[in-house]
Amino acid sequence: MNDDDVEAYVQRVANKFKREQIVDNKTGNVDMRFNQMAVDQDYFIPVRDPAAPDPITTLPGATNLSEIADIEYIQKKLLTALRVPKAFLGFEEVVGDGKNLALQDIRFARTINRIQKSMLAELNKVAIVHLFLLGFEDELSNFTLGLTNPSTQADLLKIDVWKEKVLLYKDLVSDPGNGIQATSSTWAKKHIFGWSDEEVRLDLQQQRVERAVGEELKATATVITKTGLFDNIDKLYGSATGSTPAAGAATTPGGTEELGAPPSFGGGAEPAPDLGAEVPPAGGEAPPPPPTGEPELAPESKKKDMNILIESNLIEGAQMINLGQAQQSLGEISKELDKLLNT
Repeated sequence: MNDDDVEAYVQRVANKFKREQIVDNKTGNVDMRFNQMAVDQDYFIPVRDPAAPDPITTLPGATNLSEIADIEYIQKKLLTALRVPKAFLGFEEVVGDGKNLALQDIRFARTINRIQKSMLAELNKVAIVHLFLLGFEDELSNFTLGLTNPSTQADLLKIDVWKEKVLLYKDLVSDPGNGIQATSSTWAKKHIFGWSDEEVRLDLQQQRVERAVGEELKATATVITKTGLFDNIDKLYGSATGSTPAAGAATTPGGTEELGAPPSFGGGAEPAPDLGAEVPPAGGEAPPPPPTGEPELAPESKKKDMNILIESNLIEGAQMINLGQAQQSLGEISKELDKLLNT
């Protein structure tokens, strides 16, 4: 076959494979429809020799998936710029039960602390300018700004270090049994805790003051016998004689008590004893009756303190109703009514 006719011949063969005759059931016509072939089937390659081997060879795939050195290089550059550990972003697994990650977290926290210091310096400048524009010139240096600690791992490591120092200090100053300590307390404080002579002296002074304070606290019950916190309650509801009269008992003018006798509130008789009332001396005479024409005072009027506690709190203190003032007002109203009735 001529080389110029090869292309047309291959196209004619391809169309033959891609078209098939379909008979329409309704009309009976033969329809030539296009048959879409699969991707791995739509290959038409002309060959001179039919006995020649298949020129299509399947190449092996996915052979270079492990060759990702270029991707790792980009990752390292990215992590170097971000200062973030790989394990934080999930690029590698955590080993050593997280201990290595804890060390990386400390280094990462230091990086964040440096960034926070720069931010705080600029925020302080903004705050100073803001206060100055608002007219708060006296408050330009009377404020502090702070950011949250990015990691507590460093604090935990400091605590562990101090625990070891304290245990070592106890071993050095404890008595092994022969009456001689390994070292003195002063030497241990200097070399274990790194204190100076002035700090050791100040610590001893503070311990002496704290011991004195502790002894004073122990003697509080003997030094302070009464705080006065319940004075208002004792004044209102406390018994003046230290005892409460029996229920139903009333005092007669002769000074004797009759069990079950009703209290006498008029006719010059002495009222029944009550909390806060003044008790006449034993064998004394009953108080004289009020003058004729004046109303007899109620038993409550004989009490000195008739205030009723309404509310008591730490802010406003005790709030009470002054019944003595109310009794006086009622007496004035009674006099005015008598004047109106007499006229």
